Order: sequence, then C-alpha cells, then structure tokens
Amino acid sequence: MADELPAGNLGVVSQSGALVSSLVQHLQQNGHGLTVGFAVGNGIDLKVSDYVRFLAQDDRTEQILVYVEGLRDADQFFNAADAAWAAGKPVLVLKAGRSPEGADAARSHIGALVGSYEAFAARCRRHGVLLAHDLAELAVLPAARSRWGRRAGVLSSSGAVAGILADSARDNGFDVPALGAAAQSKLAECMTLGEPRNPLDLTGQSVVDHDLLPAALDAMGDDPGLDFLVHGMLIGPEVIINKQIDALMAQAARGTPVAVYSAPGWHPVDYPRLTEAGIPVFDSPDRLFRCLDAWTTRQHMQPQPPSWPDETLDDLLADIMAPSCSPDDYDLNRPAAVKLRSEGIDHKSDLGLVDLNVHPDNVADAAAQLEARGQELGMVDAAVAVQPMADPGVELIVGIRLDPEVGPSVVVGPGGLLAELVDDVAVAPAPLSIEEAHALLDATRAGALLNGVRGSPKADRDAAAEVLVRLGCIAARHRTEAEINPLIVHTSGVTAVDVLRGGH
Repeated sequence: MADELPAGNLGVVSQSGALVSSLVQHLQQNGHGLTVGFAVGNGIDLKVSDYVRFLAQDDRTEQILVYVEGLRDADQFFNAADAAWAAGKPVLVLKAGRSPEGADAARSHIGALVGSYEAFAARCRRHGVLLAHDLAELAVLPAARSRWGRRAGVLSSSGAVAGILADSARDNGFDVPALGAAAQSKLAECMTLGEPRNPLDLTGQSVVDHDLLPAALDAMGDDPGLDFLVHGMLIGPEVIINKQIDALMAQAARGTPVAVYSAPGWHPVDYPRLTEAGIPVFDSPDRLFRCLDAWTTRQHMQPQPPSWPDETLDDLLADIMAPSCSPDDYDLNRPAAVKLRSEGIDHKSDLGLVDLNVHPDNVADAAAQLEARGQELGMVDAAVAVQPMADPGVELIVGIRLDPEVGPSVVVGPGGLLAELVDDVAVAPAPLSIEEAHALLDATRAGALLNGVRGSPKADRDAAAEVLVRLGCIAARHRTEAEINPLIVHTSGVTAVDVLRGGH
C-alpha cells in the first residue's frame, strides 16, 4: 500500500494503526498523498501532540490529519495545534466517542482519558481545529480549504439533484438566496425550459445545448448575492461530462469558488482535471456542506487569562441567588416557592418536593406537607427552604463542568422544564470573554428567547453573559463544578433560583 501511495502534502497522525490503511485508501480516492504517517498507539513515550508539533515544523507538510480517541495531554495537543496555526497548517481531526458507546470503545482501546465530545469540540473551535464527522470526511476536507461564505448558488441538469443540494445547504446553515435581477435576466435569455431561479434546474436543455452551463455559471458567478456555486454532476457521455468540466474550470479560473457534488458517487480521482483545478468533489451533499461550513467558520481565538477578579462560586451566588429562609422567617407579602432540600437530590420537582406560588399565609402548611413527603421518601437530612417567587423572565440553564480530558468548560441552554425536554446546550472552554459569552448564548435557542419573541420583552442578555464570564473564571481558577437551573433573566438583571454543586 505504501509503495502505491503518491507523495503529497498531508501529514497523518493516528492512535489506531489499523485505521491508517483505510484512511490511505480514502486519501487515494481523493487524489491526495502523504508526507509521512504516524501510528502512535497508546503513546507510551511520544504523544499525539509531539507528532502534531513535528508536522507543524515540517516544510513538506501543508495540512495535518489526526485520528484521536482520547488525550492524556490535551493542553499540549492544543498548544501544538496553535503552533500549526501559526505555521499556516490546518489541523483536521476525527475523534471517536461522540456517543457513550463510542467513548467506552475508545477508552478500552487505548486506555486514555475520554471525556465529553462536546467539550472537546468546543476547545477545537477555539484553537481553529476542524472536526470531521467520519473517515471519508476527514479524507476530503483538505481539498475544500477556502473561505466559502454562507450564500450558495446551486445548479444541476437534474431538478431533483438541485433540490437535494438546496435542502442539504439549508440543513447545514447555508442560505440559498433568490437570484438578483441581472442574473435572472441573463438566464432567461438562454433558457428555453425551466425557470431562472436558485436552485437552478438546467433541465434536459443542457444535454443538447452545451453553451447553457457556461452561461448559467457566468450569470450566477457574477451575482453579488452569491458567495459560491455548487454543481450537481450526473452520469452521461464522456463528451458531455468533459464539457461540463471545461465550464466549471473556466468559472473557477474567473475567481468564483466552485464545489461539485457527484450524484453517481464518483470520487475526485475520477475527475482529475477538477482536482488539478482545485475544485473539490464530494460524493454526498451533506458531506459537501459540512466541509464547506467547517472551513468557513474556522477561526482561532488566542486563549485569554480570566478577565474577572478572583472570586468563588459562593461570591457569585451571593450576588444573583434568590434569597432563602426558613418557613418561620418568611415575612414577605408575595407568593413563595417552598422547597424540600436534601443532599444528593437533583430533581426536586419530579419527587413532589417543590410547591410554587404559595400564598404567604399558607407557607407553614406547605412546609409541613413537604416535610411529610420527605419522611415518606426516607429523607432524614431534609430541610425546608422558602424563596420569594422570582419575577418572570427567560429561564436558562448555566453551569461549569470539569471534563477529564480537556478541562473546565461553561455550559448554557434554555432552562427550567426546557432543559429536560429540549436537547439544546452550547459549550465553550473556560475562561471565556464577554464576546464569547454572547456567542455562546446565540448558539442555542436561548439567544432568540433573550432577544424577545412573539411580542415578549427583551431580556437583559448583558447580565446573562456576565454570569457566564464569571462562571468561566471560577471554573478556570478553582476547578469547581456547578449547575444553575433556572437562571431567570429579567428585563434588568438575573435571578438564580436553584443551584446544584459538583459531586451530586
């Protein structure tokens, strides 16, 4: 196999020796060759980070492909990725362990720490490391290296293929905008069938009219409302395929970013002229747009020291936690939340240990009922706490976690009951800046809720972002875990209602 592999510009590091041969096969299909490949196994002496750092300094290597299952030296790995970034060499990673079963398999294979995939992915995003979804994607990612933008122009001789590509574009966060008036006018002049629109069905006319595709590419390539073009290739006579390739190469030579989806499932090696012209070819619409998205969103954020004065979790909670007292001491003239708290009980509502909107005159009775409920459950260390009902607002779940592999991170998502019903959580490495905190809020539906929906007032997202920054600094300094749910974000300020500390 090694004798057959042409020399190239990709360096490979893999914790699995057996996987290397499969990766090599995929790379061959994509027209790539290697500078060097390392199968590092358990990394008893040299670690993955050592090989990445070596390749970052290797003049022959332009991109670094890594298969990893678990890292004993995550900080060193990301330091090596930073060195590769500084050298202009992207690091592309396929990591096992997205599922609990995959994590268990990876852990048993190499015996290394395997933590949360989401936490690993978040740290990759910060250091400009691209993540592949599978082996085939890892092999094709290098060919898509570019900044593509978000606005896709889609065209094919098949309306079905054009529609499938448009669906995949939207599924992966791209826009498929309407064509501008000039592009529509140019297309209308040369099309006798179909409509001049995006996505564009060139119909059977393109089979007999070999000038149609070049004209369509020019019209869409000149549209200022589009950032790049995606063409769906079909099976056909060689003369037709070659003319399509000629047109695509000519458009790329004009400076238009072009990608190709091969509907028959052919590989880049089957389109050598496209490969030589730097036009990436994909055998899957989703893989195409995932790769384009990875390169378009790639960025590198230099890690910053904690930006908030040193404080503990208790200091933060003293500022934002709803006041709490015993039933006998509750003297506010407003409805109360009465709760039975006990060590190790996470979901009090599920056990009937919370009574909300209790009239002040009924607090004592509610407390007695909860105490009786606690006795039924055998809770010998339980105590009743009373809080005034918080003002309405947007409910978030926020927290800090210590991942065994990549360290502390901050977590946020819609809170309250939504935290249980909706799988919508975003993760970022700790500490984080105020800008990163706002981006983290916008990475979930929480961002839209904070901005106000269906006439609801805007919530104080600055206060919510500040809580995330403070939590990140606490996690980075004190290696503390905690979860606040809900954190209610009002039109001004925030209120933490419940907190679960690490270890429970």
